[in-house]
Amino acid sequence: KSKRIFLKTFMPNLRKLKTQKIKLKNLFRQIIPMAAKRAAGCTEGVITQVIISDPAFPFGYDETQFDLCLDSPVLKDNLNAICEKVDDEGFQKIILKKLSLVYPSEVPEQVVQVLGSVSPVATLEDISKWRISKVDTLSALLRTEDGSWEKAKSKEIIEKYLKTSEKTLGPFELTIIGSNLCSLDTSTLKTITPISIQNAQPLNVASCSLEQKKVLYNISSTAFLIYRASFVDYYNLMKSYLGGAPLHDVVILSVQNINMDVDVFRSLQLDVIKNLTVKNVQGLMGDQLRDLKLFENDMVVRTWVNLQLQSDLDTLGIGLISNRTNPTTVAPIQATSGATEFPKPSAFLAALLTAMLQILQRRA
Repeated sequence: KSKRIFLKTFMPNLRKLKTQKIKLKNLFRQIIPMAAKRAAGCTEGVITQVIISDPAFPFGYDETQFDLCLDSPVLKDNLNAICEKVDDEGFQKIILKKLSLVYPSEVPEQVVQVLGSVSPVATLEDISKWRISKVDTLSALLRTEDGSWEKAKSKEIIEKYLKTSEKTLGPFELTIIGSNLCSLDTSTLKTITPISIQNAQPLNVASCSLEQKKVLYNISSTAFLIYRASFVDYYNLMKSYLGGAPLHDVVILSVQNINMDVDVFRSLQLDVIKNLTVKNVQGLMGDQLRDLKLFENDMVVRTWVNLQLQSDLDTLGIGLISNRTNPTTVAPIQATSGATEFPKPSAFLAALLTAMLQILQRRA
């Protein structure tokens, strides 16, 4: 009883403070009974609107009792309040299971909009029954504070939205989708217009594949082309997308005094980084160059360092050490067992000598 009184005051405060859902889930798991009670029916008390309004709800119920004590009509009438208070994934799956019984063919849009943190535990089959035609629904589902999405699920949600009335990924949609953009096929990404990229918030494409990054770089470089008169402004707009930039474009930036920070440098394609000279990197990073020393054990930075000659790295004056040795002169021909060894003729020369010998033999 004392635990319940404590939770009545403690839990509302945690929710007011917008405590991360993952932390609430962990707390709930530690407090609820670890083992489900074996019961033929509801023994903890039928869940009613009054029970749901209790600040401590759903504490006191394990998964079995939550399932047995929650009737579908009560869930339907109190869905918003239940979804806001239920943080445990096991309980959330029960909510979705009962919801599919209430709406066996299609879950209405206004219902989908209130699922909140319950939505990420849905299966692809669950999502296939959701009505998603409004940008508000997209926004309600993809809120970062409600948890991250598996790529297949976020792709299903975004594509369901796009298929309704031939929707497009405009600037508002792109800002809502955020890093979930990386769940989409490159064919879908190619439909994004430069004007949409230009008017959207900078996108986090870190989890995108190389092919996806290349597509987004090409679109964004067109979007921000008008800022090329000031390469610093251009760089600041483009730095989120430089992971898809080709070597040629990065080299151009290296002479524009952009002071690239080390995180952007590390986000470049590894094949691009491998082909950058010490002078290129010095030009790219400028005032930020010393940060390379701080990240010298990072895999990307270490790879680049070990491709450089130590004499070149020394010109930077920041103490980077390469494991590559300087080129050496060709060793003189060594005599073995008192006999001088000559290099073997090339295949072409050998064939030529053979042909000449055959000609001389015929003349003889």
